[in-house]
Amino acid sequence: MLTESFVAATLHPPKNAASTSTNASLRDASIFHHNIHPQPSLRCALKKSATTPNCVAVNSSHIFAAQKDKAVVHVYSFDRDGSSRQDTAKAAASSGKHEATFPFPERITGCTLVPGGVGGGSQGSSAPTVDHSTHLALGTESGRLILWSLATGETINSAPSHLKPVTSLVADCGGDFVLSGAADSTVHVWSVLDILASSASSNTMHDSGAPTPRTSFTAHKTPITSIATGHAHTPHNITISASKDATVHLWAYRTVILFRTFLLPSTPLCLTLDPADRAFFAGCSDGGVACLELYDPETYQSHLQTSSDQTDAAMPIQPPSSSHWPFPSADASIPEADTKKTDNSTSTSLGEPCAALSISLSHSGTTLITGHAHGTISTWDVGSHPSHYTGTVSSHPRSSSAAVTNLHFLPLMPSTPRLKLPAQLPKPLPVTSRQAPQDQVNAVDSGAMVSALLGDLKTRDGDTSAITAAMRGPGVPQSLLMDDAAMLDDLEWHEEANDGDENTDAKQPTVNGTGALQGQHNSIALGDADTRPHVDKKMKHDLS
Repeated sequence: MLTESFVAATLHPPKNAASTSTNASLRDASIFHHNIHPQPSLRCALKKSATTPNCVAVNSSHIFAAQKDKAVVHVYSFDRDGSSRQDTAKAAASSGKHEATFPFPERITGCTLVPGGVGGGSQGSSAPTVDHSTHLALGTESGRLILWSLATGETINSAPSHLKPVTSLVADCGGDFVLSGAADSTVHVWSVLDILASSASSNTMHDSGAPTPRTSFTAHKTPITSIATGHAHTPHNITISASKDATVHLWAYRTVILFRTFLLPSTPLCLTLDPADRAFFAGCSDGGVACLELYDPETYQSHLQTSSDQTDAAMPIQPPSSSHWPFPSADASIPEADTKKTDNSTSTSLGEPCAALSISLSHSGTTLITGHAHGTISTWDVGSHPSHYTGTVSSHPRSSSAAVTNLHFLPLMPSTPRLKLPAQLPKPLPVTSRQAPQDQVNAVDSGAMVSALLGDLKTRDGDTSAITAAMRGPGVPQSLLMDDAAMLDDLEWHEEANDGDENTDAKQPTVNGTGALQGQHNSIALGDADTRPHVDKKMKHDLS
């Protein structure tokens, strides 16, 4: 039977998990694998982790958790199909394991999986259907972006483009771009191809030639809290970004065109998009959910219409009160058992006790789950009216000390990546090294492959713009076609000239010195095709 499951990560392990769980082995657990359909159940519990919002990435076989206030990433492996709904808590605790801890040069403040490296998969803002992730993008405390190849261990560092720590990372559904938001109120758009094609000399922590953002979005005025992208594989794909001033911007990340600005009643802390990009959902600081439709079925108007004046698009729109789903006051309080154990610093740093810190939408787009600061996971029915709140996930241990900071629905289909990942993920290589370890020499290094391709196909003046356009565009540029046509004409002429020489005595020079000239031309023909000068029509006539 097809099941839907999700992974939840908490800021700290629940202090009173032993009293609410069937087994004391879940006392230190901080990452949980739950079934939600057809029946809620706990399938796996993992320990030794403490993560802040937007610091967990999940595929069908591994969980990557960037640790709070540390420069390490914990990697967990789990069997998504290995346990059934009837498993006990002891079996759930043993169905996953902490595989490795990987260090990095500085603290990691955000991470996301990049689908298929370049141009594959469907890892968007909501749950992916099939998993093709082969790279992990990491945001750092100094504002850098790190791209880590899960197959070879190669890491590529960008320049420190953000002035403050990265707070949110997301990759588009095609794996072509990575968007990074930071506390400096800026959203940078990175091209994955540009990062992979960066030369070895620029792959250092302090090199000014390191990869830089393709473009930037600067409409926000306060720190970025969350980013989500649409599911369209077209140049007109959309993205939404939220900031602490309670505004949400709807814009196109390829062209940086702003469509609409929304002003919500409370601060949006997390975002997700409907699978059909019909609406977006924002988890707010008051524990409620804001649901804003992008298309009005009554007026047939769309918020995605491009305005000739960007000033109108930047004017905030207040959505109707019916778009805000309130969090029930009965569930907003802290559990009585945790009243004396509540850590006041947790509520102060993350918002109100019931603040929605994480959000995720099911594959069907009908079930929404939110993780709250007081340790509960709430479920919402998108289609029900007027009350959308349906309760909490009963299999999740509730504790005020275990704020649910990350939620991710798992892919429905088993992992079938284009590039098969090794059973044991390789350790990230130093940023100054571009060579894979000896035990991974057979793995495909997409970054080195792209770099070599661009290096070998440089034009005569050293510009790679034509080659880059050919790799990114829908067709072959006309300039390349003209160069190839001219090269083919030269090759055909050389073949005809060589065929004519077979009937003559090549050793006897002619009276007018044509033999010497013919020999010189043959030496030119044997040269490099990229540096060989074109033979003009007059020379061709003389040789004939």
